[in-house]
Amino acid sequence: MLRAAGARVRAEGVELTTREGPVYTGVGFTARAGTLTVFQADSGAGAAPCC
Repeated sequence: MLRAAGARVRAEGVELTTREGPVYTGVGFTARAGTLTVFQADSGAGAAPCC
């Protein structure tokens, strides 16, 4: 059996902002070697445009 080789990734304070405003802020996570990490939210779950 093959084992995943690589490094664990740890992140804090991750954010995504578009022209319409922030989608998410302050996200932290740890991804183990050999895994895939995905951020998912319901459609329309991001911040509404201001003004």
